[in-house]
Amino acid sequence: SGAAGFDLFIDSPVGAESRYVRTFMPPWHTKDEGYESRIDLGSKKLRYFTINFPSYSGVDELLVGISEGSTLGEGLPYRSLAPFVYYGSSITQGGCASRPGNAYQAMLTRRFNLDHINLGFSGSAKGEDEMMEYIASLDMSVFVYDYDYNAPTGEHLLKTHERMFKKIREKNPSLPIVFASKPKYLGDEFGDKIPRYKETREEVYNTYKKAIAA
Repeated sequence: SGAAGFDLFIDSPVGAESRYVRTFMPPWHTKDEGYESRIDLGSKKLRYFTINFPSYSGVDELLVGISEGSTLGEGLPYRSLAPFVYYGSSITQGGCASRPGNAYQAMLTRRFNLDHINLGFSGSAKGEDEMMEYIASLDMSVFVYDYDYNAPTGEHLLKTHERMFKKIREKNPSLPIVFASKPKYLGDEFGDKIPRYKETREEVYNTYKKAIAA
């Protein structure tokens, strides 16, 4: 479900959060022939749906079949605001979520009915200058970045984290920017024993303190 599942949600036209219906998963032995799944919604009425695509598996084609006499139209629009933009690690990508709809960006999109751009790169987001320039050029409502998990050292983050903030702040003077760090959960002995994780958390917080001071 986390790698190859499709999540189906029913959306509310009155602004309430979408309701999870089901995850469609291919059999483990499926290769090139594809697969088919069905769901009976129990009654005939107008419904709005969102489908979250697989987090890892590539999709060549998706066919949506409906009962005879039914019609398929457009879904509900997002709010007419610029999207959230996220940049960071595999956690940002959604790679550790049990299914695509459980990535935290998907949760926030459902909560606020606001589209998002996910620039999470598993093991690869390291605060590159090219990404700074690209993100700074985007039209966005909020920017969230958390690539410290991918930084090889605290020194690397020292050289890139604040610079990324300044680059984006320069072109977006009133944009809300969220600094996130590697999640430190209860009993996280692994994280405590690796010095670079402590160092990188400190660098993220230093960027915050300097931003407040400025």
